[in-house]
Amino acid sequence: MGYRMNIFAYDKLTTSSRRTDDSGFLIVPGQIARTGIQDYLAHELGMGGDPMKVLHLYRPESEV
Repeated sequence: MGYRMNIFAYDKLTTSSRRTDDSGFLIVPGQIARTGIQDYLAHELGMGGDPMKVLHLYRPESEV
């Protein structure tokens, strides 16, 4: 049986291109993320060891 480990992965946006339209509505580009089990390579999460090892991370709705 496997073990459970918590890994926190954060997406960063370094620049913002927010703007308001002529009606005053705020327009903000964004990315949509999905919930559930997702595959990441170890190097994408800054993990040591084999950088090409596939890790399966569960991302619940509360974190996405």
